[in-house]
Amino acid sequence: MKLNKQITGSVIGAVVSFFTLTSTGEGVENEIDVELDNPYSDVAEDTYYTDAVLAMTEADFIAGVKETRFGTGEELTRADAAVMLRRALGFNAIYSGETESYIDVDEADYYYEDVMIASEEGIIEGDLAGTFRPEDELSRGEMAVILTRAFNLADGYEAEHSFSDAEDHIYEEEIAYVAQAELTTGYPDGTFQPEETVTREEFATFMFREPGIQDNALAVAEEQPIQAEATIGEDYELILEGSVAEQLEADTIDMKVVEEGQTEKEPLIEKEVDVDEEGFFQVESEDSLPEGEHKILISIEGVEEVFQVDLEQVSIDR
Repeated sequence: MKLNKQITGSVIGAVVSFFTLTSTGEGVENEIDVELDNPYSDVAEDTYYTDAVLAMTEADFIAGVKETRFGTGEELTRADAAVMLRRALGFNAIYSGETESYIDVDEADYYYEDVMIASEEGIIEGDLAGTFRPEDELSRGEMAVILTRAFNLADGYEAEHSFSDAEDHIYEEEIAYVAQAELTTGYPDGTFQPEETVTREEFATFMFREPGIQDNALAVAEEQPIQAEATIGEDYELILEGSVAEQLEADTIDMKVVEEGQTEKEPLIEKEVDVDEEGFFQVESEDSLPEGEHKILISIEGVEEVFQVDLEQVSIDR
């Protein structure tokens, strides 16, 4: 008798882009292969910002201006900078009300909580007139300031730089810090251009270069949507346990067991399985599996792609 007692597998998405991302934590570069969905029609697969945008989208750190468009090439507003930073840094999602609101930021605005929370954390501020200017475009100098505050760069880097246009600038120290931290390197002509605006993809890239943000985004991106473990019981029944990633918000999964190479035939087992509030599921087949090679297929209603768990064939030889 031969039993493959415990075979584990993980889901592979049907429509994905494949990238090699580089983690730069602790100054050591580690190439990490991950598969990322690309939902955006305006994000190509071979640009400097592709990895940053897709990895942080998958981690729910950032979002597009529409479901299928990131907004590549569009200037970033101060409001959207607050939105991206609040999500990426994991600040509390509820504004405490302790910081006085801005006269040009209304509670009905989609960015209200993000702006107020980022302000409470001292990351981004308004002006002396009590305005935040949420629709103003973010300049590169302002970007240097808020990234310095967000990542506490002043505590770990020297205020040294070689930019020809940053000397005596109001944000000179912060520009030096972001350059020292290698979040941005400036332009080939040796300038930083602090008054120029920042695009959405540039800001995403600058954030992603911070080791903590990158490591957190990659950790989420590497998490497979579905993970499962199969065990064959003493009476040849199938016991399947697993979990579904939180972002899928699945209440049930559909499970099928088919003979290897016989996917068009009637499934040996077909069952809807409940997923609990923590994302876990467990099922035990009522009948014994016959001899032969089998595969277990799992799909989730409401997900455009069908995910398949490859358990390397549940093999039973009596």
